[in-house]
Amino acid sequence: MKPLIITAADPRLPAGPNEVEDIIAEAEGAYKAGAAIIHLHLVFKPLEPGKYLEFDIERSIRIIKEVRERCPGAIIQVGKTTATNSSRMALIDAIPVDMMSLTLSDNDKYDSSGIPANHRDRAEWEEMLQFCLDHNVVPELEIFHAGASWNMRYLIKKGFLRAPYWANICLYHEGGGWGPRTHEEIDYRVNLLPEGSNWHLTAFIHPVKDYIVEPSTPDDHTRLLTYAILKGGNVRTGREDRPELSPGVPVESNAQLVTMIADISTRLGRPIATPEQARQIMGL
Repeated sequence: MKPLIITAADPRLPAGPNEVEDIIAEAEGAYKAGAAIIHLHLVFKPLEPGKYLEFDIERSIRIIKEVRERCPGAIIQVGKTTATNSSRMALIDAIPVDMMSLTLSDNDKYDSSGIPANHRDRAEWEEMLQFCLDHNVVPELEIFHAGASWNMRYLIKKGFLRAPYWANICLYHEGGGWGPRTHEEIDYRVNLLPEGSNWHLTAFIHPVKDYIVEPSTPDDHTRLLTYAILKGGNVRTGREDRPELSPGVPVESNAQLVTMIADISTRLGRPIATPEQARQIMGL
C-alpha cells in the first residue's frame, strides 16, 4: 500500500489584523505534523450581499510565498470553490500554485454565510481545467455525489483532464451536497472513479442546530478517515472539516488533527507520505 498523503484543510481562522500571520503559522504547524498538501482558502475582499467571493490578491500572494518558505516541498492547494473563477485565475496568474479545487456538481449549502449556491456549468469547468492545463496546475476534483463522477468522465473524454487524477470524496453536512457518512457510501463513490484516479476523503463534521439529518460526531469523523486509510485512500483533516475534538471541545489547531491521523496510520502500518513522495504519486 502506498504511503498516506495527508491534506491539511483550511484552518477557518477569523478575519482580523493577524489573519495572514495566523494562516501561515497554521500551515507550518500542519506541515511539521505530517501534512504534504496545504489546502488554503486565503483571504478575500469584503463580501457584497448575494455576490461570490473574490481574493485579496496581494495578501493571498504573501500567504502562499511564506507558506512555501516555511514548508519546503509542501503541495500548495487553492480551495474555496465559491470564489469567482476570474478571481481564482487572476491569483494563479500572479503566483504559481500546485493544485486548485474544482467542484464537479452544483453545491447548495445549508449555511453558506450569504454566499449564493455554487453553480458551475460544464463550460465553466472546461474553462477552469484548460487554465489548469496551461498553468501546470493539478485540479482537485470534488466528488459530492455520483453525478460528479459522470462529469469527471465527461471531462476526461473531452481532453480536459490528464491522469493521474486527484479526486476528493466529499461527505458534506446539510444541503444539496449532502452525503451519508457511511463506509458503504465511500465504497460506492470510490468504485465509480475512472481508472487512473487517486483519491482522498473529506468528511465535514459540523455541529448543526437546525438539522434535517442528525449530524455526525467527532468520533464518526475519526472512524471514517481510518476506514479510508485502511482502504488505501488518502485523507484530509483540519478545523474546516472538524471544528471539535470531542463534543464541546474545540480543536486547538490543524496540527492537532494531522498528528492524530498520522499516529493512527502509523499504528496501522501505513507510513505518512513526505511531500516528495506525494508529488511522485500525484504526478506533480
